[in-house]
Amino acid sequence: KVAIAKVADMKKEDSDLVGHLLFVAREVAAKEQLSDFRLVVNNGSGAGQTVFHLHVHLLGGRAMTWPPG
Repeated sequence: KVAIAKVADMKKEDSDLVGHLLFVAREVAAKEQLSDFRLVVNNGSGAGQTVFHLHVHLLGGRAMTWPPG
């Protein structure tokens, strides 16, 4: 385990771990039978981050609009 509070705090050596995080998100989407989904990573309070460890929100199961809001 590595403590990474947000994307801005990542180091080059965290790249494999973050890639694994995205791969696991893809696996969860497949398990939930989501062919279309959105991944969200907030970086900092101003972006809506309230839990300060790097994590991914997997959104799916409905149509996504753009821009998000």
